Amino acid sequence: MSLLRLITGPSGSGKSRTVYEEVIRRAGDERDRNFFFIVPDQAAMSAQKALVSLSPDKGILNIDVFGFGRFSHRILEETGREEIPVLDDMGMSLILQKIAAAHEKDLPVLGSRLQSAGYIAEVKSALSEFMQYGISPDGLNELIDCSLGRGVLKGKLTDLKTIYTLFEDYISGHYVTREEKLDILCSAIPVSSILPDSVIVFDGFTGFTPVQMKVISALMGRCSEMIVTLECSYDEDVRTAAGEDELFYLSHKCANELLKIATENGMDIAEPSTCDRKIPDADLSYIERNIFRKKRSAPPMEYSHSVHISEMSDPAREAHYIGVKLKELLEKKAYAYRDIAIVCGDINAYAPYFEREFSLMKIPYFLDFTGGV
Repeated sequence: MSLLRLITGPSGSGKSRTVYEEVIRRAGDERDRNFFFIVPDQAAMSAQKALVSLSPDKGILNIDVFGFGRFSHRILEETGREEIPVLDDMGMSLILQKIAAAHEKDLPVLGSRLQSAGYIAEVKSALSEFMQYGISPDGLNELIDCSLGRGVLKGKLTDLKTIYTLFEDYISGHYVTREEKLDILCSAIPVSSILPDSVIVFDGFTGFTPVQMKVISALMGRCSEMIVTLECSYDEDVRTAAGEDELFYLSHKCANELLKIATENGMDIAEPSTCDRKIPDADLSYIERNIFRKKRSAPPMEYSHSVHISEMSDPAREAHYIGVKLKELLEKKAYAYRDIAIVCGDINAYAPYFEREFSLMKIPYFLDFTGGV
């Protein structure tokens, strides 16, 4: 009988470290068993580094670390089903550009705008979201019906449905998108020879899309054990229902979806374990307990005010404020460039402001923010 385990705790409580150490120990004792770590794509390299550094022999033989994309590649390659090439972001943008040019007259609302800078990227992002959440072109009809009387929204959704349909017709039989690759993965999992008796760990996720949940459901029927880490307060039971306005709503929602799927697949379900091996940062811990709460407590004595929240009226002022703060940190030699990262919701919208402000302040600027400033 396979087993589902949930490991919970607030950020910084040691959930990942606990799972890393357990898997390293078990991988040494159970050399014939495969251990798979599935993490967000951007965290795969850091997870591999952490596992190698924690390993007594500084190597991991029967432990593999993947994002969903690389995991699907591994299983499809093993089962011989990776025949149709996968369309990357650039290829998807080029196809959408071609469709837009050929069918501009069929797109009364979006047609003339698709030639504007950044518009194709927005359309690509919308289609990717539809695919991730299992919304087909016909499924957009419900959204279109709900948009009646809401001005230009109905026209935009109708044009998106047209583009979506043309896009699927264009790639049919020639390419698959990354989102569709997960659907193909679901059909390959039952015939994989490396998944039975394996241990699969999902670490670093706040939730899963419906397509990813389908993959997890298929894996539950094959692996011997599944471990999932979720962020949650010490005083909360992640299995209980939570309101959408609560801080850890997504973790509660994800946990209950996993428990439901596990029950449907006949899995044993272990009592959730709370990780508290590390003392959380006092400032972050205080914010976690009080943010979005109706009743707030006074800051503890050890509160150092290391977290600052500032509100600006526009992106230009935000970029200027960040530049000033960076200069202060760098001039005090408290941090180096490699220690600093800037995270923003829309890099395309903010990049011109950062470029201008950082140039005026003589701060080195890189368009790719993934490595820091």
